[in-house]
Amino acid sequence: MCTALTIQSNDKNTFFGRTMDFSYELEPEVFIFPRDFEWIALNKYSVKNKYKFIGIGQKVPEVICSDGANEKGLVAAALYFSGFAKYDEESQNFNLPSVAVVNYILGNCQNLEEVKQLFRKTNIIGTPDQVTGIVSPLHWIVADKNGNSLTIEKTASGLHIYDNKIGVLTNSPTFDFHMTNLRNYLNLSPLQYDEANWNGLVLEAFGNGTRAKGLPGDYTSTSRFVKTCFQKSCLIPAGKKETLVSAFHLLETVSIPKGVVITSNGAPNYTQYIAFIDIDDLTYYVVTYENRNIQKYKIIETDKLLSLGKIRNLK
Repeated sequence: MCTALTIQSNDKNTFFGRTMDFSYELEPEVFIFPRDFEWIALNKYSVKNKYKFIGIGQKVPEVICSDGANEKGLVAAALYFSGFAKYDEESQNFNLPSVAVVNYILGNCQNLEEVKQLFRKTNIIGTPDQVTGIVSPLHWIVADKNGNSLTIEKTASGLHIYDNKIGVLTNSPTFDFHMTNLRNYLNLSPLQYDEANWNGLVLEAFGNGTRAKGLPGDYTSTSRFVKTCFQKSCLIPAGKKETLVSAFHLLETVSIPKGVVITSNGAPNYTQYIAFIDIDDLTYYVVTYENRNIQKYKIIETDKLLSLGKIRNLK
C-alpha cells in the first residue's frame, strides 16, 4: 500500500511525493549515488551509473531504493502491485531484478523516452528482496521536472506503459482500471449546494463540503486513488513553499494510522514516512510516523556512495 503523486507550483516548480505504507518495519536512509557508481545485479551483471541521484532506501546488503531523483530531473518510485505483477523469465538478455528498477532508472535514464526504451529491451525479473524474503509485486511511476509522468506495469498480458496525465498512482488493480473508475465520481466538486427545493420544501445544507459527498474515505488503493486525484485537482495554485505545504496536507489525508489496517499475518500496515522531492533542486522533504517535523536532505557532490543518515524518528 502506497500513494504517489506529482504536483506543480504556479511557477512550474515540480514536486514528487509518496507515502510509504508497509507492514514490515523499515529503517530507511537517504543515499547519494555518484556518477560512475558501479553495482552488481543478480550477483553477475555489472552496472555503471551515468548520472548522480539521491534516493531513499535500505542497505540489504546492496542499497535498494524505493524512490529518488537524478541530476537530469527524472524521478522514479516503486509501489506494491499485488495480484497483478507478472515479471519476465530470465534469459540471455540483460536481466534486471524488479527491486533494482528504481536504482537503474535513476542511474541510467535522463528522460521519459529513455525509460520507455529501457523497459522494452530489458528483462525485469522477480527476485526475493531481503526485507520481506519474497518476490515483491511492483509497478512504477516515473516523472520529469516538467510534470509529465508514466506508469509502468508488467502483467500476464505483457508490458504496459501509460502516459499518466493525472500524475497519481496507488496499488492494485491496473492503472487503466483506476482511470476508468474515476468516471464514477464526476459529481464531486469543491463547490457547495447551499439549498435544494423539493416541491416547496427548502432544504438547507448543514455546512460546507456538500458536493464532495461520496468521496471515498477508506484505505483501499481504489479509494486512495480517487481521493488523491480529486484533491489534487482542487488545490489552489500557489508558490513553491505553499505548494509543498499543501502537498503534505494532501498525502496526510490518505496516510494510514497504525492499527486501522491489519494484514493477514496480524501485522499493522501503516504509513511509515511521507516524502516529497523538489525535482528542480534535488531536495528531499520527509516526515515519519513518529516525527512530524519536516526533515530536509539536499544532494551534494560525492565520489562514492554516501548515506546522509537514517530518517530520524522521535526518541
